[in-house]
Amino acid sequence: MGDQRAGRDILVANSGDGGKTWSEKRVAQGSGVFTSVGDVLDKEYVTAWGDGNAIVVWGDFRQGQKGSFISVKINASVTHDAGATWSAPTVISASFTESFVPVPTVAADGRVYVAFLNTTDNTTGRDDYEVVEVSPATGALVAGPFKVATTIDGFTTTRSPSVGRPTRTASSGRGGRQHHGRSNQRGPSGRRLV
Repeated sequence: MGDQRAGRDILVANSGDGGKTWSEKRVAQGSGVFTSVGDVLDKEYVTAWGDGNAIVVWGDFRQGQKGSFISVKINASVTHDAGATWSAPTVISASFTESFVPVPTVAADGRVYVAFLNTTDNTTGRDDYEVVEVSPATGALVAGPFKVATTIDGFTTTRSPSVGRPTRTASSGRGGRQHHGRSNQRGPSGRRLV
């Protein structure tokens, strides 16, 4: 779906013949990259339901001079004709300005929900997990956001006392990438997860 060109447009492709041919539609157009002024559209996810209905959601990262962070909001667009046309993008993260990684889902009753993270504490970097309800007809915000939980992540989180020593890493010598040398995380059977 995402485009690697400047601006990271939101492109959605569909096939009406089992994948033999594809048509691509631009749902939204970005205007920059992460190191420059503009809107970087990223982290797009799609879900579909019924006959020809789908919603695509994404983050709009607004960047200032030299790629400085201004805001990131969640947008949505819907189709009801198998992707031939898409609604105009609409902001669904309400007044939040640090929202990212949206994930849409359709409930059994046909209602559409989008969950996402929103940074709420810039000192620790912790995020709240939020959910909104959007209109299946238009993609517009219907209700929320509602806080589900605060995630335990961020700048000041190092390890849990119940986990043990922090995971060690070692350089692989390939472009500065790292790999896990050892993990203290254990699965349900007690086996070490690497």
